[in-house]
Amino acid sequence: MKVAELIAQLRDMPQEAIVVVRGYEDGVNEADNVTQLNIKPFDKLFYDDNGILPWWYGSFESTYEGGDNAVYISSTRDGMRDDELIFDQKSRDMAQNIVKVKGAV
Repeated sequence: MKVAELIAQLRDMPQEAIVVVRGYEDGVNEADNVTQLNIKPFDKLFYDDNGILPWWYGSFESTYEGGDNAVYISSTRDGMRDDELIFDQKSRDMAQNIVKVKGAV
């Protein structure tokens, strides 16, 4: 969905309605944060042996380098700060090195 599509859909909604996002475990939280970030599809490193990305990963990962512009709507009540959305490059390098040692890459 693009921003223009979201705006068009929101125009048809009750203007005083509360915007909510999924809660951490269950329920919903009020959306109170809108952030711009860059996203890209997950590397094949994260896919299982059948070439399927496990369900617990989102369709994309956030990135500092390249990728596409995205808008992230969230709730600060879920405890995740915007800077935690960015996968730490050092952690990524470590994960790739572990996989290389196991011979998977």
